[in-house]
Amino acid sequence: VPIFIEGMIDEVAAIHTTFPEYLSQEIREYIYRGENPFTAPNVIILKGEEREEVINTRPCIILATSGMLTGGPVLEYLKLLADDERSSLVFVSYQVEGTLGRKILQGLRKLMFIGNRGKLEVKDLKMEVYRVEGFSGHSDRRQLLGYLKHISPQPKKVILNHGEKTKMMDFARYVRKQFNYEVYTPKNLDALRIL
Repeated sequence: VPIFIEGMIDEVAAIHTTFPEYLSQEIREYIYRGENPFTAPNVIILKGEEREEVINTRPCIILATSGMLTGGPVLEYLKLLADDERSSLVFVSYQVEGTLGRKILQGLRKLMFIGNRGKLEVKDLKMEVYRVEGFSGHSDRRQLLGYLKHISPQPKKVILNHGEKTKMMDFARYVRKQFNYEVYTPKNLDALRIL
């Protein structure tokens, strides 16, 4: 089955290939034997202009960013495939409140897209929708607290830059109280001096 990749996934795969020591032993062994799963013959890197051709390839797997459907090539694929009952939309990462990904998981089935001539198009989402747990690369609260507890030397300042606002603020309060660190939760486009 061909696996089509578009977006930053290609760059992430290159990082995995460059630093196999951070991967599971099984994947490391494949890479060391010259059987890199990230560059297998059925893995095809796309640049965008092939999208129309790709959606007619059956069966296939399309991996495209962004995972929360907030932008990127995934929206073009969604627009092309939304009303195709033979296709599936699989979420493998957490979907933040307010994102299109979260709305779809909560049952949204009417999608709006800007069409080729700038007009708004409404499409019914007829794809099967799945959520697969266990693929997120994010640490949970317990893991982050364990990291802060054992890091050496202990930091004086902590910057939280990714997550749902309410959870980040709650975590920041807890870290301030528990560790007595200065904790920053910058907003988008805020600048911090870190030296």
